[in-house]
Amino acid sequence: MGRYRWLRMPMGISPAPEIFQRKLNQAMEGLPGVKIIADDILIVGEGDNDEAVTLDHDKNLKMLLDRCRKLNIKLNSEKLQLRLKEVPYIGHLLTSEGLKVDPGKVTAIKQMPRPTDVQGVQCFLGMVNYLAKFCSPATELCEPLRQLTHKDSLWEWSERHEQAFNKIRDTIAQNPVLKYYNPTEQLVLRCDASESGLGAALMQGGQPIAYASRALTETEKGYAQIEKELLAVVFGMERFHQFTYGRTVAVQSDHKPLESIMTKPLLSTPKRLQRMLMRLQNYEVSLRYVPGKRGAGRHPEQGVPHRTRQQRPC
Repeated sequence: MGRYRWLRMPMGISPAPEIFQRKLNQAMEGLPGVKIIADDILIVGEGDNDEAVTLDHDKNLKMLLDRCRKLNIKLNSEKLQLRLKEVPYIGHLLTSEGLKVDPGKVTAIKQMPRPTDVQGVQCFLGMVNYLAKFCSPATELCEPLRQLTHKDSLWEWSERHEQAFNKIRDTIAQNPVLKYYNPTEQLVLRCDASESGLGAALMQGGQPIAYASRALTETEKGYAQIEKELLAVVFGMERFHQFTYGRTVAVQSDHKPLESIMTKPLLSTPKRLQRMLMRLQNYEVSLRYVPGKRGAGRHPEQGVPHRTRQQRPC
């Protein structure tokens, strides 16, 4: 019988952006190299050299214009920016080298005054959290400031908080570059856990694609170190689910006891580790032990391979 659909918006204009996005996606469906978010349309060219990239870009642009002409979609010529080597888009800077932080956001964080209350700290942490994928130690750096936002915490800005505040701004101002994800390259996930947080870095060819981190809860802080390290692996795989699901991921960890945990029968492991391992059953994980900081530059194939979770005996 089908379903009825509103011809008007009974809730006002609140859902209008979603409807607009869906309609525009339908209108531009099938066009190569065309990315759309709201009313911003990005045309991308690909190739082995500048000439090939330009030809591919112009071909994609012509197809877009033909589609707009066919569907009577109007574009604002005054906002057209043609053949740019780098372009700010959805809060980031897209370049031929990789993904960079939007300079405007870096400037805003560098010029942000020292917080004078909890709301100021929350505002600063919110801006930093948006750029967390560019900063590997984000959680560790933010931990002193985050403690000021806890319920019933007394406001006292000390030298420790001042150092954390300045370190965060300096780290983000270093203008890190993230590699574009390539589905044909080996995917590496480097995980680590500390007393207060978890960290993960998604890599390809020795270059970072994205960083992720989070603070441990009070309960998780009481975990044994091996439990924290395995939790870091689970966190990294789930945080980067859109990249890690459906393909083999080479996980690197500097915690050697994880080797034996990954090869033991599931039923012979402690209950808490069992629950974490069960969450990893959704993924193809190949764990490699990489000792300390020496492994930072090592290739993932240089470790000792372990069975994937699907090969685990029960």
